[in-house]
Amino acid sequence: MAGKNNFDSFIVSACNRQAHAACMQIATAADSGITVLYGPSSCGKSHLLGALAEKYSENFPEKKVLETTPEAIFDGYLKALKEGTSLDYGKRICSYDLLIVDNAQFLAGKTATQGEMANWLCQMYGAGKTVVMAMDCPPACCETMLEKISSRCFDGWRIVKLLAPDRQLRAEYVKRLCREYSISLSTRATDHLIFSRNIPFGAIRGELMKLRLLQE
Repeated sequence: MAGKNNFDSFIVSACNRQAHAACMQIATAADSGITVLYGPSSCGKSHLLGALAEKYSENFPEKKVLETTPEAIFDGYLKALKEGTSLDYGKRICSYDLLIVDNAQFLAGKTATQGEMANWLCQMYGAGKTVVMAMDCPPACCETMLEKISSRCFDGWRIVKLLAPDRQLRAEYVKRLCREYSISLSTRATDHLIFSRNIPFGAIRGELMKLRLLQE
């Protein structure tokens, strides 16, 4: 999305409305539980996580927030195992009030890490804390973690799917980019960016720059 990753700059459409509402609810009411966002690349997951972290910290400055990645979790866990401090590592993870993990699909295949991760998440759930993860594939790619969470947290977790950006979202994004760069495109050029199946959402900004050069 154009601009800073906050809720004000997030474009809400049918393809992401449910995920936006879920993150907004957590950010404003500090809802506890485990939420998994999943959808294709460039559908706004990372933007929502950044917006959630910012708004949550703004509304609840006394609470601890950790934004991390699967790589950081995996590396930290391996180091703790070698040093014999895995219990302390788990306690540190569970000490946060809000844990945000982007690109969680990279935990796929790391069965041991998934198992420990599930234990930490379930402990956080039991303590009334909040976890939000995002991934580019269905949660089943992290089967070990998913099975443990579903068996121990029951109704305290949810999966929210985002769809690829629809035409409404693409149209609004193009309009925002044109305002941002003070560009006036022809109707034909605008429609090309919005409707062309050959232009992925993540490539719209680059294509807009090309069209601007052609119009100059």
